[in-house]
Amino acid sequence: ARPAEQPRPPALPQRHHAMTEPLRRALLVDDSEIALRFLETRLQRWGLRMDRATGSDRAIELLAAGPPYDFVFIDVELGPHSRLDGFALAQHIGRRNPAQPRPVLVMVSAHASPSHRARGQLAGCDAYLPKPLDAGELQRRLLRHGLKPRAATPTAPSVPG
Repeated sequence: ARPAEQPRPPALPQRHHAMTEPLRRALLVDDSEIALRFLETRLQRWGLRMDRATGSDRAIELLAAGPPYDFVFIDVELGPHSRLDGFALAQHIGRRNPAQPRPVLVMVSAHASPSHRARGQLAGCDAYLPKPLDAGELQRRLLRHGLKPRAATPTAPSVPG
């Protein structure tokens, strides 16, 4: 006589880190591809899904397309082909649909004088980071807004879009 087989308990669902913590989104706005790539590499370890815009019009298109961004990093000078500078773009973002949560606005600029910082604050920016970017200050700002660095994982190289 063979012993009766015991039924196996149902398998527990596997939990993935990505399922428990939603991926946060960031929009990077700068007229310099080099500056965009530099900022993108500094933000990769924070697990952000990033989009880039080299001018205000493209930034506004991306913001309107949704889903909403959690962070928007904006340079002050967006070049001669941009309709708005960084201050005006920050104001535009602040005036958007009040039913949507407003993203954290971070001005990243080589212009770090007290008057530029004050203009950034008046435009609605939550932080003003000078260039060259201080990694410690960036980390403090991201931690303050609830981000946690992720473990380093190998990633495929980013292809400019």
